[in-house]
Amino acid sequence: MSEEQRPSVYRVLHAAIGVAAIRLGASVLGLLAALVAGAEPRAAGLALAFGLGASIVALVSNNRWSFYDHPAVEELPAGEPRRDVLLEGIRRALLPSTVGVAVFLLASLPFEPILSAALAGVLGGMGAVGLASLATVLVWERRCDLRLYADVSRSPGRYSAPR
Repeated sequence: MSEEQRPSVYRVLHAAIGVAAIRLGASVLGLLAALVAGAEPRAAGLALAFGLGASIVALVSNNRWSFYDHPAVEELPAGEPRRDVLLEGIRRALLPSTVGVAVFLLASLPFEPILSAALAGVLGGMGAVGLASLATVLVWERRCDLRLYADVSRSPGRYSAPR
């Protein structure tokens, strides 16, 4: 199999861990930045809770990534796939949503620290839904006794391989 034909795969589980950790970390840092910028702690906590709740409701009501049924996957092709693309998979998951919210959070800090706290809540909600998706992938992998991979060179490009 030529270099161009080899799939460029990463474990979906590993990417989900990385993405959730980055989003939750950005949420904590955003809240701390809002407090340092002058947000009253109680108001910042309420704004954080509002952003968290609103984003969780919005993300959970959109089931495009749900695994309630078996995801459409192909068997990982024979030969050794490229597996050095995990960071690319994480980058794709973070752009534009997470980076966009973080940019708005930073832009609002000097003017409206409470808005920054609400946006930190949005990031936290994205991270929380990411953790739920992580659990869903883990359960699917165990139930099917497979590992789920994604291919960065094509979309949706999902592969499975025995554990």
